[in-house]
Amino acid sequence: MKVCSQAVANEIITLAEQNNTDLSTLKMLKLVYIVHGFSLALLNRGILNNNYDQIEAWKFGPVIPSLYHEFKHFGSEPIQDFKSVYIDYDSEDSKTAILADKDIKEVTELVWKIFGNFSARDLVSLLHMNGTPWQKIYQRGENKSIPDSLTKEFYDVFANKVVRKNDRG
Repeated sequence: MKVCSQAVANEIITLAEQNNTDLSTLKMLKLVYIVHGFSLALLNRGILNNNYDQIEAWKFGPVIPSLYHEFKHFGSEPIQDFKSVYIDYDSEDSKTAILADKDIKEVTELVWKIFGNFSARDLVSLLHMNGTPWQKIYQRGENKSIPDSLTKEFYDVFANKVVRKNDRG
């Protein structure tokens, strides 16, 4: 199975469950975007399935609309007993999305280790800082796409600083 945002979302849900951490849709969406940014920077590839994933600048930060619509029924309540489903458009099969890519799984675990205890509000603030891809693209009332090139450029610097700081720990 290709890497997709749904598989990363499910991995984050699993990590939250293992750590007895409540995970709202908003927090999950922000963590998935951060995994995408770290993956672009550290692995030179993202987590998006180009059949249906894209990243847009919404009021509360970067959002993958397909994930938002799949999880929005939770509102601000913790995600419970739910896993995202991957749809294979070639075969029209659907199944629970599993993150099988070892490298992206490691990036997801790293992002969880660093940001898993942040609140949704803290993550929104982090992603709204000056110079972030969201800040450069966002326009009130419009859901504009955030290009991977802009995300990669930002995370090349950000992820490397965070990883170096985390290594010194």
